[in-house]
Amino acid sequence: MTSSETDNRLPLVTGRELGYDVQQVNEFLARARETYEGADRSANRLTSQDLRKTSFDLVKRGYATRFVDAALDRIEDVLYERERAELLSDVDARRMSNAAIVHLVQDVKFRAGLRKRRKFRRRGIFASGYNCVEVDSLVEQAVQALGQRVTVAQLRESVFHRQWRGYDEAQVDAFIDALVELYLYQR
Repeated sequence: MTSSETDNRLPLVTGRELGYDVQQVNEFLARARETYEGADRSANRLTSQDLRKTSFDLVKRGYATRFVDAALDRIEDVLYERERAELLSDVDARRMSNAAIVHLVQDVKFRAGLRKRRKFRRRGIFASGYNCVEVDSLVEQAVQALGQRVTVAQLRESVFHRQWRGYDEAQVDAFIDALVELYLYQR
């Protein structure tokens, strides 16, 4: 994929806005395309989890973030469905996956059962983190949604305000990634 080929599909930000680094996005999308088309059969091919953990530098004259994020979400859905089909074809892997899903559901219910503002590790006294009330609300919504058809868009687009001594971002982000995987599995 050439950079001009990608430029035609993804708009650049204008003015003082920051967008994703064009070169980083182009390189990642080229790698994603190889995996998507099945050309990359190596052990280091991209997985749906790789897409969830991907980040790009923010720069002037970069790609508009919402368009890149939407493209990555679509690719993640396809890769996850492929991974799931491979997993379901292997009986032992299916058993391990089912055990992991049961464990994840138990973790979600456990976190929901914890007291408000105590569901995740808190940041230190001089640090800010995610707003506890907003994260607690998301956890409660996730428990109510278990067993139902849920879109992962809500989780992917979750944004939390900052607060002093808020929840640890890495822990909350890992929990949200696990929820995305659970909801994708439930499809």
